[in-house]
This record gives sequence, C-alpha cells and structure tokens, in this order.
Amino acid sequence: MGNFCSISIPCDKLLSGCLDFTFRKAVYISKIKENVNDLKIAAEELTDLHNDVTRRVKVEEEQQLKRRDDVQRWISRAEAAKDKANELLGKGSQEIERLCLGGYCSKNYKSSYRFAKEVDKMLRDVADLKANGDFKEVAGKVPAAPGVPRPSEPTVGLDSTFNQVWTCLREEKQVGIVGLYGMGGVGKTTLLTRINNESLKTLDYFDIVIWVVVSKDLKLNTVQESIGRIIGCSDDLWKNKSLDEKAVDIFNALRRKRFVMLLDDIWERVDLKKLGVPLPDTNNGSKVVFTTRSEAICGLMDADKTVKVNCLEGGDAWDLFRKKVGEQTLCGHPDIHKLARDVASECGASDIERDQQKFFVQTGAQLSKAPEVGKWEGARRVSLMANDIVNLSETPNCSNLRTLFLGSIHLNKISRGFFQFMPNLTVLDLSNNISLLGLPRGVWKLVSLQYLNLSRTGIKELPKELSELVKLRYLNLEYTHSLYLLPHGVISCFPMMRVLRMFRCGSSEQAAEDCILSRDESLVEELQCLEKLNMLTVTIRSAAALERLSSFQGMQSSTRVLYLELFHDSKLVNFSSLANMKNLDTLHICHCGSLEELQIDWEEELQKMQAINNLAQVATTERPFRSLSSVYVENCLKLSNLTWLILAQNLTFLSLSNCPKLVEVASVEKLPEVPELVENLNPFAKLKAVELVSLPNLKSFYWNGLPLPSVKDVRVVDCPFLDKRPLDTSRAGQ
Repeated sequence: MGNFCSISIPCDKLLSGCLDFTFRKAVYISKIKENVNDLKIAAEELTDLHNDVTRRVKVEEEQQLKRRDDVQRWISRAEAAKDKANELLGKGSQEIERLCLGGYCSKNYKSSYRFAKEVDKMLRDVADLKANGDFKEVAGKVPAAPGVPRPSEPTVGLDSTFNQVWTCLREEKQVGIVGLYGMGGVGKTTLLTRINNESLKTLDYFDIVIWVVVSKDLKLNTVQESIGRIIGCSDDLWKNKSLDEKAVDIFNALRRKRFVMLLDDIWERVDLKKLGVPLPDTNNGSKVVFTTRSEAICGLMDADKTVKVNCLEGGDAWDLFRKKVGEQTLCGHPDIHKLARDVASECGASDIERDQQKFFVQTGAQLSKAPEVGKWEGARRVSLMANDIVNLSETPNCSNLRTLFLGSIHLNKISRGFFQFMPNLTVLDLSNNISLLGLPRGVWKLVSLQYLNLSRTGIKELPKELSELVKLRYLNLEYTHSLYLLPHGVISCFPMMRVLRMFRCGSSEQAAEDCILSRDESLVEELQCLEKLNMLTVTIRSAAALERLSSFQGMQSSTRVLYLELFHDSKLVNFSSLANMKNLDTLHICHCGSLEELQIDWEEELQKMQAINNLAQVATTERPFRSLSSVYVENCLKLSNLTWLILAQNLTFLSLSNCPKLVEVASVEKLPEVPELVENLNPFAKLKAVELVSLPNLKSFYWNGLPLPSVKDVRVVDCPFLDKRPLDTSRAGQ
C-alpha cells in the first residue's frame, strides 16, 4: 500500500484568513468613489506641473541650453502617467455604478477589485511624480563641440602646400601662427577648409577646431560670436556682454585647451588679445592659421611662418576645371572640350589673376539663389551647376562673360533682360532643368553664342528670335519631350552649325501647326541648309521623311543617331537607303504600331558585299551599315523579323522588347537563293550584348544554332519559346 501524508489546519485560522482577505478587498472597493475623485484632482495638478516644466525647458532650449536627462525622464514618466490616469478616469463612472451594499460590494466583484487596485497604485505614482517634479534647473550648457566639418572642394595642385602647413601644425612647436597669402581665387580658402577637416579627424592632437570668416569689414564682436558658437557661449545673455567681458569668457574657455584657430580672409591686423584668444606658444601647443591676399598682413599678424599659395600650373588647372564643371558637359562636343582647356590654361597662368574677376565657380555649392550679380559680373567663365537656383531675375552687366554653365539647378524662370548685356557669351549650358519651360525673347542679344545646350529641359517652344544667333555651331535639343513649337526657318538660319542634337526631341502628337516637328519633311528640308553639319542626332516620325533624309549625301555622312517612331500607316519601310549612312552608330525603332517589315534590296546589298570581299582595300568603306553598333527595337506590335541586321557586321549591342509578332530575329526565308553569299555572311560575329524582353512568339535568334562567338552579356525575360543555344555564353568560345 502507498504512503499517505496528512496536513492539519485549524478551522478557526482558515476562516480568519479568508475573512481578512475578503475585508481587504471590500475596503479597496469601498474607496473607489473617493479615490477616483482624488485621482482626478491629482491628475490635474500633475498636468499643471508637467506644463510648467516643459515650458521652462522650451525657454531654456531657445537659449541654446540642453535639457537635463533626469528632467527628460520625468517628463516621459509624467506623460505616461497622465495617459494612464485619464484611461482610469474614463472607466470610473462605470465602476462606481456597479457598487452595491453601501459601496462595499460590486455587481462585478472581480473587475471592481482590479480597478480599485489600479486607481490606488496610480494615486501613489502621481504623488511620487509631483514630489519629484520641483526642479531648480531644467537645462544646462551644451558641451562645446570640437568643431564643424565644412563642405570641401578638391585641393588640386595644392598638396605640397598643404603638407607644408600640416607639418607646421603637427611637428614644428616653435611655429604658433601661420599666414597663407596669395591672390584671390588661388585656393587659400580651399586649403584652409582641408586643414579644418583634417584637424577634426585627428582630435587626439587638437581639443577644438575653430573656424572664423573675418572678411574685409572687420568687426571684433562678430568674430567673438563666431568663436562663442564653438565654445558653447551663444545665448542672448552672452551676446549682450561687452567686448572685454566676452574676451574673458573666451580666454577662460580656451586657456586650458590645445586649439587650432582658422581665420579666413583677413584684410587687416586682427588683435588676438582683444578677442580673448590665448597666444599660441610651445607650452599650450595651440595654433592660429589665417589667409590673406597681402604678404604685409602676415607681418602685422606676427606670423611665425608665411606660405605663399601660387596659381595652378596648366595641368593642375585643367584637372580642377574638369572636377568642377563635370565630364558630361566637357564631353558634350569637341569644341567645348577645347574651349574648356583654353579656360583652364588662361585661369592657371601666373600673369592672370585666378579669382572672380576671371573664373567664378560655385558648382554644387548648395545655393538656393543666384549669387549677387556684383560677385560675378566681371567674370569671363561662370559655373553655377548642380545647385537649387529656381529663378534668375536680375539683369547682369557681363560684357566680359564667355562661358556660362547653368545646368542642373532646378531653374524654372529666366527674366527677360537676363541675357541683355552678354554680348561676348560664347557657351551657354542650360541642360537638365526640367522645370524650365521657355527662353526669354532677349536671347537674340547673345550675338556671339556658338554653343547652346537645352537638353533635358521642359522647354515648350523656341522663340523665332533664336534665328538671330547666326554664329551658333552647337545646338542640343535632346530629350526635350515637351517641345511643341519649333518655328519654320529657325534651324536653317545657322550657317555655321556643325553639331545638332535632336534625339527624342519634341512630340508630333502635340506639335503646333507652325512647327517643323509636325511635318518631318519640313525638318529635313531645313537640315539640308546646314552645309557645315558634321554630326546629327535626330528623331524621324514618317517613312517619307526617312527616305528623304537618307537620300541626301550630307545627311548620309553626318547622321550618328536615329530615333524612328510612330510611322503611322506605314506597313513597309525601305531600309536600303539607310544602309548607306556611313557614320550611323545607334538606331532606335520605337512605337511603330503599323510597321510589319523593313525592306532591303537583298541581291544588290549581298552582291555589293561579295564584291567588297574580293577587294579588301575597300572592304571597310563600302559595307552597308558599316558603323552601326547599337540597335534598339521596342513596341513594334506587328514586326515579324529583323533579318536586315545580318548586314550590320559591326553590331555589338542589340535590344528587342515588346514585339509580340516577332518569330525570328533573322530569317533565312527572307534571303535570296544565293547560298554561297549567305554562307560568307558570318552574321552577328561581333555581337557582345543581347537583351530580349517580352517576345512571346520568338522561337529562334537566327537559322544557325551555333553559339554566337563574341556574346558575353545576355538578358532574356518572358520569351517562353526561344531556342537559347546561340546565346549560350558558356559555349560561345567553342
């Protein structure tokens, strides 16, 4: 039998314990009404105290002080307590209604007891918060920051000068004050900025880095306030102190620190003692570095070492110019590349000042408005690219200005008189300003203009006055999708035009009647007038215009990029004339919903190629599509094949997308019955990259299933029936 354990508890003790527990619950419940009223009063008092504390904190923070951590913790606890108290008070009336038997019992005893306990605890929490919410101070001074990193530019050609100054700061203890002098614009501020940022990276050496812009109109009070912001003295009370009182505060803040003070653009002696700056010596290890245009100022500042910042040499000047202006702009056309080299050479020459009188560059300077006209009116070269300058509203007098770069500045308006006094402007770049909807009529005043870039702007119309710019040699209208008015007779008025870019220019769907974009034949007629044209990128929207364009010898040699779109009601397009475009590099065929076939006179072209193969000396000059390297075909819903591509022997990139009727890229059935010619073709031999997207009926690339020998990059998406063997890059070398 198992063992049993018995426990004996006297009945009177058990009964007594139960009665005590029940009585305590009853006491809690009986105080619900009283405690709810007390909690309401306590919560209101806590709210008042919380508002007082937060108000004091706000006032202190406006004085640049920082709220104490214990105050922030109390505020957070008080806000949580207020929310909880309000939640309980919201339930209070319901729980009071449940009371019965004189308030000692409840219709829902368990719920009321739990509620009563929560209210009792909340009263104690609120009382604790009220007791601990009497703060003598709610905020304190912000610890001094070690310094502020500054936006920097590349110190092209200044590395040796920087190293010389850096050695003075880190290794030469006897050198306390260093003066950098040189003519305006040679890079003194850029050099000082690098010293500032490098010093902040090595705070094991300097405790604090102080940057102050002094400028021509020296005011010691202003300099002291700049210092005060770094050392933590910047409230209104401190600002209202006298010069001497501030000097004492600055001295006490810095006398036990190893600091480096950087004073930019000094025009006269700055009395460090009056500022309160401790003089650098071998004991404190502090340093002062300043920039000035005058070597004499270095002597007045008692500089221990002076360093001359020289103009850049030609190579360094060119490197700096490229970094500031950007490769995209420089590579826009060979003419501007040459012009830019002249700019850099001129600005880097030792006998010409490299400052705002010649070369004013504020590229990527986070400007929200154009610099004051007085700062750049005398400049020859100006770049304000990559800023946020929405409006150009002034009328600057810039008789010396030669180049003006205003690309990518979010520009949307140019005042009527902005170009009025720029008679010598040669280069104007307004590209990448999609909000720019038009040019001012005063653009005709730019009588010397040779280069005009309006690409990727939102420009809607070109004024007829543009035809006055008879010296124009380069015009870029690429990706001007909103352009609907290009008046007749404007393009043909540029006898010096060498480069015309009109890729993705305008839209015939919205072109005005008096616009050559509405009738491509009119555009082609005007292009014929440009006898010196040697580079053309153009958008063509009809078969008639294409045939006309490709039939003119001048267009055959100058056309580099073609964008063919729409071709309404054209089922067949003759591509034989296109084969004679000697320098055509890139071809786009897009949104041609009616197009079914691109026709080629195969016998003529194949016999021509056979003759060429027999005459090696002319092989590279007479091949059809001899320069075509990239082809894009998209959204041509009825196109069934692109067999003509086998004639493009130098094709390296091919992209086909959304052509649902395309069954074969190249079909042997479309070729004439001349087997020996077909065998010698070796199609797609140089093709390196292929992109095939959304071609639901494409079955084969071409009739030969062997891998294409040069393909390295293949992208195939949504081509379920495609035989991918020719595109197998792993077998391409076999």
